[in-house]
Amino acid sequence: MVRTLNDRIFGSYIDRNMKVIRAAYIKRFKELGADITTEQWVIMDHLANHGAMRLTELGTACFKDAPTASRIVELLCKKNLATRQASKTDNRVKIISLSPEGKSLYQRLIPEVRDLRLKGWEQLSEEDYDHFLRIMDRIYDNLT
Repeated sequence: MVRTLNDRIFGSYIDRNMKVIRAAYIKRFKELGADITTEQWVIMDHLANHGAMRLTELGTACFKDAPTASRIVELLCKKNLATRQASKTDNRVKIISLSPEGKSLYQRLIPEVRDLRLKGWEQLSEEDYDHFLRIMDRIYDNLT
């Protein structure tokens, strides 16, 4: 069967993979007694790797719109995993960082997350990963 461009339902494949990835992360987090979602993990991971930052910058870096980033950060703050403080130069600007509890949870979960990442990439090469990123970036650029 010859496929036409109209038959390439890449969105369904992306959605399917995101669902299975989220489910694997949530299952692992629950097994470890960590009450966080994959969206919360993305924010925590970015803060752990890049340090404290403005809420707007954090949202942009994690591909979240402002209301979504704010909601996720609010939940992390309620769980004492993150802190939100006014900027020293502008009280309207909020600086987000991991709390000591958040850093501790991150350190406990990161080995498990690395295992999940490796599991997802089993039997795939660095070249495959490079192609994957190139293709995902091209689709993104084509649609934005």
